[in-house]
Amino acid sequence: MSEGLGRGMRMTLFNGSPRKDGSDARILAEAARIAEGAGFECETIDLYSLGISGCRACMSCKATGRCAMEDGMNGVLEKIRSSDIIVIASPIYFGAETGPVKVFMDRLYPMAGAKDGSKAPGVGKLRKVNLLFTCGAPGGAMTYASVLSRYVASFKMMGVEDTEGCIVPGADPESVMDSDYTAGYFDILRYQLEG
Repeated sequence: MSEGLGRGMRMTLFNGSPRKDGSDARILAEAARIAEGAGFECETIDLYSLGISGCRACMSCKATGRCAMEDGMNGVLEKIRSSDIIVIASPIYFGAETGPVKVFMDRLYPMAGAKDGSKAPGVGKLRKVNLLFTCGAPGGAMTYASVLSRYVASFKMMGVEDTEGCIVPGADPESVMDSDYTAGYFDILRYQLEG
């Protein structure tokens, strides 16, 4: 990776795990270190601490590009729009992402364009999304592939074509950094940072 490749670029990471030192947090810390080494400015946001509530489907965001609810999500939307790349991480519980990650995704609706095409997606300078899902099941990479594909499709619908990621199965905080899947995840991230 070229020294200073990402100078002036920003990466915002979102941790959707309730564990402050779990597998997701450990992988995200290393992801931030890799990005900072490439010259990116990084910020990690804990989705459990945001306290945002679910979308009310009022549709006012289609006219304004902002959410009508004043619970801090508009600030998060601006951070996303000012990022070149975002990373979203979540453990998989009962076959899906955690509740705060699902609420977070629903609240990204102001970034989606109008269904009739009259308004383009409002993603700002965001051009890349990186997704990380972890699970305890050893065979989870195949079992939960639909979770990853749903998120990839959602961001591509918003106009972010460079959306990549992976599932790290058999994740245990004590050994997750030694997993071949984790190493593969970092390869995907490096590729996106370089491109």
